[in-house]
Amino acid sequence: MRSLEDAVLEIEHALEPAPKAAPRLMAEYVDDVPAAARCAIRAKLGEIREGIGWVNDRFGLRRESISTRRRLSARLSLLAVELAECSARRLRGFGEVASDERNALDQIISRLEEMVNDLNRLVRGDD
Repeated sequence: MRSLEDAVLEIEHALEPAPKAAPRLMAEYVDDVPAAARCAIRAKLGEIREGIGWVNDRFGLRRESISTRRRLSARLSLLAVELAECSARRLRGFGEVASDERNALDQIISRLEEMVNDLNRLVRGDD
């Protein structure tokens, strides 16, 4: 139920006007949901939210407390694994990385992985 609720919140957030933030480098989200569809989507999300509430009430599910540190650390741990999968050797399945680019790619990927791990230690409060 928590994953469903998370998805509902994510969809609701995506339908809101984009806040002013730093521009994305790797993707651009295009707002292509027509206004008429937004109303129907919001109505359906409300129905889903009611269903979640019914299950929660009917079965006495307790509200789980989720640590922000734990949530962020889990996400950062997954990102570190994803970065480890981006080495030149592991990207061969998508095509060969030019030999003169392999070292540069591996160095920056290694540095990004190190920074993500440093950030994770900060989030966790490690010394």
